[in-house]
Amino acid sequence: MALWSSVASSPIQLVKRESSPITWDAYSIKIDGERVFWRAGEMAPWRLPSPALWKDVFEKMKSNGYNVAQMYFHWGYHSWSNQTVDFNGIRDIDELMRMANETGIYVSARPGPYINAETTSGGLAEWTRTLKGAARTDAADYTAAWKPYIEGVAKILAKWQYPNGPVIAVQIENEFGDTTTAARNYMALLEKAYTDNGIYVPNFHNAASDYASPWISGKGATDMIGYDFYPIGWGPCPANPTVWTQPYSKPFAEIVKYRQDVPLWIPELGAGAFDT
Repeated sequence: MALWSSVASSPIQLVKRESSPITWDAYSIKIDGERVFWRAGEMAPWRLPSPALWKDVFEKMKSNGYNVAQMYFHWGYHSWSNQTVDFNGIRDIDELMRMANETGIYVSARPGPYINAETTSGGLAEWTRTLKGAARTDAADYTAAWKPYIEGVAKILAKWQYPNGPVIAVQIENEFGDTTTAARNYMALLEKAYTDNGIYVPNFHNAASDYASPWISGKGATDMIGYDFYPIGWGPCPANPTVWTQPYSKPFAEIVKYRQDVPLWIPELGAGAFDT
């Protein structure tokens, strides 16, 4: 049974961002004022191009104790040419959200444009290689390239935001450590694209654990910030288990130093990887 009202059967509840039912403080996110402990697993729909199987994944996640499905969306998968942005069939994000809603699992959306995810070009559309402007900057041609995709995703996610659906957060970019003005402008442009297209749930950024994220404060800073943690690393298995017990204090100290208003959390906890 769905936890949220069906978008198809009830009118969209328009919510101003400052009135969002999703809030947070230094301890947790809160949904309708109730604290929620975020227990997330990853689901990559572009790695499972069979919509008939999506709901099964959500059901298995929920039955194993997860309450959030984090989802990367792949720009190159939806936009294989500069004339195309496709959200149909195996690329149907609307259907994906409907299934998550029916299952009763929250969604943390991660559209990129860059996602890494050990995929070609980190998910950037391959045709952007021909652009003169640098990727992941405020270059005019790069901005014009990602806008149709990001705005398209935002419009779909907007109607599935809680309380109308399962979406409770949207990630801005991915493990992005650039501190230049062009990078800060780029992050601000991404955030504006989401809010201009109806996104009111909190946004966040996931920083790699080996640098102080510039998105804790200043232009382009996100609502929430977390650090990814891969204790096993990328070496040959079996990895050294002692790293699991090492304190993860340095990245969190960076957050506490500048932001006392956000919870300490790990958006990505690496429990394994392909054998290198």
